[in-house]
Amino acid sequence: MTTDNLLNFFIAGLWSLATLFIGLGIRVLHMHRLTKKNLTAIIPPFSDRETSKFNSRPLSIWKIQKAQQAWEQGQNAAILKLRFTEYLLIIWAGTLVPGILGYDLRGLLGSLILAPFGAFAVWSYFRWKKERILQMIERNLPDFLRSWATALRAGHPILQAMALAAAKIPDPLGFEIRRVLHKHAIGYSLEESLQELTTRIPSSDLHLAVMVINIQRETGGSMAEILDDIVATIAARQRLAQEVRALTAQGRLSAWVLTALPLVLGVFFWYINPTYMDALFHTLFGDLLVSIAAFLVLVGGVLIHRLVRSPEL
Repeated sequence: MTTDNLLNFFIAGLWSLATLFIGLGIRVLHMHRLTKKNLTAIIPPFSDRETSKFNSRPLSIWKIQKAQQAWEQGQNAAILKLRFTEYLLIIWAGTLVPGILGYDLRGLLGSLILAPFGAFAVWSYFRWKKERILQMIERNLPDFLRSWATALRAGHPILQAMALAAAKIPDPLGFEIRRVLHKHAIGYSLEESLQELTTRIPSSDLHLAVMVINIQRETGGSMAEILDDIVATIAARQRLAQEVRALTAQGRLSAWVLTALPLVLGVFFWYINPTYMDALFHTLFGDLLVSIAAFLVLVGGVLIHRLVRSPEL
């Protein structure tokens, strides 16, 4: 292997890592801000002594610990069941391996194309997995609330009825409810534990249920009747959301196909016969056409997705 090949290989790996860390940095910063905003009401701010203790640590270590804390208290740890380091390792592998493969197939340009594509593919898989688990939680939520109301009518206290209902619900919702009970057992109030639950599981149905339960504990009334009303409301919301998704399914599929088709065909033709695409990448007029086409595809994809996406109920 010549020196130029080694240099190109090094640049390809460096580009893959740079793409990875830039994307992860933006993602971690967003998660940290969201988690800090949601937990402000239930976790008191640090005192001056605690703040000085954190400031005395090296800045890099402090930022890593803050990112890990935001991860553990956020939705990714609850839904994906991954540690922060495991998540970084998977994203890094998903970025580096396609980058090396692209370099072996088409040199540095192939690495520059496949490395971000690999990172995006891994991120899309995690997003799909989170949505799937959230849907499972939202399907189990009415059953949990019904079981809770039934146990309350049987004469059990609120926490014991909650534990009995959680034992009948499969994970991950059952695990999260048991985690709420454990936090209450070690000194947290039920309101704080439930509020943290809405941070770990970003479901609008769960947020509605927790809000109504907290209001009922302050104002009084029959908890079993309140839970029945919540179940009826959640069931109506879920039924309406399913109808909307069914009506927009064809439009959403068309949006994905029309957005991905130009890119997929372009990459396919380029890998089969690179000279076939030379006119688009080695001439000024070709570069102009590619730029205009990419802009139009991006704008069209965003508009179609906004038209057919399911509303937040």
